[in-house]
Amino acid sequence: MAMIFQIDWVIEEPRWTDARQVVRDHPLGSDYDRRNNAFWWLLSGELQFRHDDIVLFPRDRIRSSLERVRAGMMEMGDPWYSIPNRVGATGMTFGMLDFVGQFLRIVEGLDGAGKNPAEVRFKERDGQRQIGFGWIGDIVTISTNLYPDIRLHVPKSEFLPEAHRFLDEFILSLDQHVPGILAWESFARLRAYAQAHGLLTSE
Repeated sequence: MAMIFQIDWVIEEPRWTDARQVVRDHPLGSDYDRRNNAFWWLLSGELQFRHDDIVLFPRDRIRSSLERVRAGMMEMGDPWYSIPNRVGATGMTFGMLDFVGQFLRIVEGLDGAGKNPAEVRFKERDGQRQIGFGWIGDIVTISTNLYPDIRLHVPKSEFLPEAHRFLDEFILSLDQHVPGILAWESFARLRAYAQAHGLLTSE
């Protein structure tokens, strides 16, 4: 039976509400926009990669690591140091705009892998956590510095369609929940992707 690759994500309504307020307070072309401030923690959400029954961020291990954080067993510089003090329903908490902005470049690299390095990483802008995407031939390997022993080996033919589905879904949700944000200067790359994929039909 074929394994199924999925990218799961969730952003809770209070985060969308915060983002709408930011757009009201910082219009198109503002310093907030031009400095790419939105790509930090404007929209924090939960992210999970799964390949059949293997997940990149196991809940039991997240919970164990959080207990170590609460017990003061983590120091500045540890990738777990700034982890939110809770266990989510989906996976690990990240700044979703930070992730999506970098992930789009990763997907573009995989779409034309012959011209790109065989190893790229999402590097969290305000933390030490990373998600690595490497490929050899037709296999994409997904890993994280939080759990070096866990690796997902996904056929490229499964990875790319799911990656595009995730990007499409996220951008459509962003446009729906925070109207006007895709017009910002700092969102030019996401806007270009959306236009190229026919997502923004109302423009």
